Amino acid sequence: MGIGKKKRNIVIGIIIVLILTILFSIPLIRFINKPDELRDYLESFGILAPLMFILLTMIQIIIPFIPGEPFELLAGYSFGFIKGSLFCLIAGSIASIIIILLVKKYGRKLITSFFKEEQINKLSFLNSKKSFVIFAILFILPGTPKDLLCYIGGLNNYDFVPLVLITTIGRIPSIISSTYPGNAINEKDYGLAIIIYAITIVISLSSAYFYDKITNRNN
Repeated sequence: MGIGKKKRNIVIGIIIVLILTILFSIPLIRFINKPDELRDYLESFGILAPLMFILLTMIQIIIPFIPGEPFELLAGYSFGFIKGSLFCLIAGSIASIIIILLVKKYGRKLITSFFKEEQINKLSFLNSKKSFVIFAILFILPGTPKDLLCYIGGLNNYDFVPLVLITTIGRIPSIISSTYPGNAINEKDYGLAIIIYAITIVISLSSAYFYDKITNRNN
């Protein structure tokens, strides 16, 4: 079997998995704004509850129109800080791999299906292996557009393994800043949740400013 045929089969397999993931996750979407009902629904699956949550979170990451913050908050609320963070990290890692492989197959036209040309062009300076360090810094910072960066990373000529590692590990600060307050809310420690969110907002705004400054300077 040729290399081209292998790649085509891999992409086909990813698309099939993605379709099945969407079908299995659709029942969960109606509970997005009802965390108590969603937690009860997830718990009804018993040991499969984490799998259902991971599938739903993967869909959120792959389809960037869906905001990620509620999912991470829900993870802490439903599964606790440690487990919730772990499930978000697993979902982020698998989703990142899928995104990177799909972008390497379909290129820029796939990215333009989700993002505006202006957003994509703003990151055009991340187009060589030398820019990987800047890419990694931007991805790790809380508050930066990780969905867009993940798609851009797949488009650029970065090595596959380091790219997957950064798009996985780089999600940890954002995940922690959401799952911990979610766990605090579940334990009715609202004061702690508010404090963490206040700190997160300050850090995210600072990161957003840094992101704009870097992208504007390089353009």
